[in-house]
Amino acid sequence: LRPSVPAGAEEWVSSLMQRCWAHTPADRPTFAELDNEVSAMNIVSFHAAAVSCLERFKANLDKSEAVLRDLFPSHVVQQLLEGKAVRSERKEEVTIFFSDIVGFTDISARLEPDEVSEMLHRLYQKLDALAKQHRVFKMGIIGDAWMGVTNVDGD
Repeated sequence: LRPSVPAGAEEWVSSLMQRCWAHTPADRPTFAELDNEVSAMNIVSFHAAAVSCLERFKANLDKSEAVLRDLFPSHVVQQLLEGKAVRSERKEEVTIFFSDIVGFTDISARLEPDEVSEMLHRLYQKLDALAKQHRVFKMGIIGDAWMGVTNVDGD
C-alpha cells in the first residue's frame, strides 16, 4: 500500500517519491543519493512545492480542529491541540438532555425525503444555537434524536 502522488506535483517530486516507495529496498535511493538529488534541485521549485504542501497541511489541520470541536468540549480540544494529556474528569452534577421527535416515523412517511431533511436541519440548527447560548455540549445526533450534556465545559 503506497500513498498517491499529490495532484499537481512537479515531475521531479513525483519521480523522487515513487523511487522512494519502490517495492524492492535495493531500488530505493540511499540517504546520500537523496541528499545529492535534493541539493541539485532547483531550490525555487522545491520551495514552491514545500509551501504548497504546508498550505494543504494547514487546511487539513483546520478541518481536523473543526472535527475535534464537534466531538469534544472546548477545554478538551484545547488540551489536545496543545499536545497535553487529557485526564478524565469527575463532575458531581451534570444534566443530560435527550430529545426525540414523537411520531417521527409516521411524520417522515408522509413527507418527501428532502422535506424530512430540511425539517431536521431547521430543528437541529435551533437546538445547536440554544445549546451554545446555554453552554450545553452537543453529544451528537442520531436520526431524529439530539443529545446534549451540561457542566462539561471545564469550569
